[in-house]
Amino acid sequence: MIKCKYCAELIQDDAIKCKHCNEWLNKENKLKTVFNAVSDKIKDIKEENERKKTEHLYIPTDENPLIVNHIKLYSNKILVNDKEIFFKEIAIIDYSAVESTINLSITRYLVFNIAIYEIENGIKKEMNYNLAGKAEGIDALMQTTHDKKSFEKYQLIHSIISKSSFIYRLKNKIEDIQINDGFVHFDYIFKRDGNVYKTKKNESKLICNLFTAKKNNQIEWGVKWGNLKSTSTNPHQFRVLNGNIELRFLFGLIETGVHLKITPYTNIDVFNYILSYFIENEEFPKIPTT
Repeated sequence: MIKCKYCAELIQDDAIKCKHCNEWLNKENKLKTVFNAVSDKIKDIKEENERKKTEHLYIPTDENPLIVNHIKLYSNKILVNDKEIFFKEIAIIDYSAVESTINLSITRYLVFNIAIYEIENGIKKEMNYNLAGKAEGIDALMQTTHDKKSFEKYQLIHSIISKSSFIYRLKNKIEDIQINDGFVHFDYIFKRDGNVYKTKKNESKLICNLFTAKKNNQIEWGVKWGNLKSTSTNPHQFRVLNGNIELRFLFGLIETGVHLKITPYTNIDVFNYILSYFIENEEFPKIPTT
């Protein structure tokens, strides 16, 4: 038996709390126990909150597809409404994702379309599907707004189908290079000798030569403009400089010092791969065998 240090009454040797005065005999240990319990609870709450932030993002399987609005993503295909499209069929990906903050309010804008080729009466026809909305035709290229979770789901879906369909989209584009005897990107055609032409109606105008520009260090990937009040960046813009002073007017609509400026939105990964390979090796890449 020992004496309680608070009331001097006899208590058991291993007593934790005095039965006479109800005082805790080791308050420091008690406080530590309570503190640890509270800390563990806070930690559990934080971990649960973090889990909830990303529980909508996962790698899809055939049994558990990733679903957002009218599309379902499986391990090797995507279902757009009732249309089943396998990754290897995807020929074109149009994608732009932008977050804009005004007065602490975030708006998320998205353009996300894919296209496949179908043979109809012996003619290759392009079939387009809007993943970010339900508009069709030219309206499918208009930006749509999305909440945070849907926006993040679309970003994950874009990453998955881009990587999974890259080799097939690259093959299609290299086949087009062989047919057109050059790399065609909208109004521009990059010829095997390095010359770049801009086509308008039935006329072609020589813009520059990429191999000469490479020797003169006049090729830029990505661009950043800024002044005292604002800055703008575009990591995907491809430019060929002409050696003159670079000036920018009307928010970049008019520029000096530039031979060529292209900002790709269609098959960005394929555009970057083919053009960087072409500039580095001074020949177009071969059709992949795998």
